[in-house]
Amino acid sequence: MMTPEFCLLFGLVVFCGALGLADSVSCFECSNLQDKRCGTTFDFAPGSTEAKEKYLKKCEGELTFCRKLTYEDDFQGKKTNGIVVSRSCWTSPGKEGFEPEVKECSEMFKGVACYCKGDLCNGSELVRASTAILFIGLLPLLCSLLGF
Repeated sequence: MMTPEFCLLFGLVVFCGALGLADSVSCFECSNLQDKRCGTTFDFAPGSTEAKEKYLKKCEGELTFCRKLTYEDDFQGKKTNGIVVSRSCWTSPGKEGFEPEVKECSEMFKGVACYCKGDLCNGSELVRASTAILFIGLLPLLCSLLGF
């Protein structure tokens, strides 16, 4: 039987290797102008297959994040009470060092722009558990399955 230290080291090596495989992020891409459920709140059931089938997009490129824009627009927003919400992929125009931890928002003219890094993070106001936390929680099971 292997020591707990070896098991932890093994888990860290596997986790660090998995980090290198993630080169893109998946975001929701929709607007409340096309679907009212894509408004200020994302009115799809958690884990909704309908939302994923209709609005999930794999974003490509370096410095790519998910974005949610909320702004006032009296012309376009007639059927949305003047508030337009748009969710999409966003690629930073070379602003090195810009990497939102969980969610970073900034005010813009007549609205707010929020950016986040992580699959489907622009679909909810809730903070989802990170991959690292999930992996650490599953580490004892992985070690026992591998006989460590």
